[in-house]
Amino acid sequence: MPPNKKYKKQRRNSMEIQRAILQIFSELEPRLTVRQIYYALTVRGAVPKTEAGYRQTIYQLKVMRETGIIPYDWIADNTRWYLKPTSDPSLESALDRWQESYRRDLWASQEHYVEIWVEKDALAGVISPITREFDVPLYIARGYGSMTVLFDAAEFLKNIGKPAFIYHFGDYDPSGVDAANKVRDGLLKHGADITFTRMAITLYQIDEYNLPV
Repeated sequence: MPPNKKYKKQRRNSMEIQRAILQIFSELEPRLTVRQIYYALTVRGAVPKTEAGYRQTIYQLKVMRETGIIPYDWIADNTRWYLKPTSDPSLESALDRWQESYRRDLWASQEHYVEIWVEKDALAGVISPITREFDVPLYIARGYGSMTVLFDAAEFLKNIGKPAFIYHFGDYDPSGVDAANKVRDGLLKHGADITFTRMAITLYQIDEYNLPV
């Protein structure tokens, strides 16, 4: 392919990816992680579900921020942590903050307990606004979940003292499906009284929404 045509094709591809990124922000709203944007782009067919596609996502987001197309703070980075004890300049300020942050436990008087589990961080940003609204705990398993994580989660569920319903969201591939099964089996193994349901992604949803496999 001649250099000029190759350059034009690359520029056209870049513009298409950037338009897709802007559409994703309009639908999901900032702040989003790079992984969230990458998965949303793969669903739209804007980039392939490969390492090359992920690198292309990173590059386009870098260009879009450096050129001012999107603000820097539209991208969230959940891999870095800033730790500082909560403090207040005065007792009055502490009381005001406590009043503003108080929220009644909506599930305390319910007969059942509900948790949402997701396979990866990228899903958390999409689902968390909904779980936050309905005061439902959101658990990020990051794949299979270690033996310690599953044991601790099962112990917590047993101490709840009521039947628990666990709804799992993850990829529909051998690893994603197996990870959900391992979470379910691990919680049951340690004696948690749970009803486990895999909500997404399912084969039905792939067919219904024409999702890439």
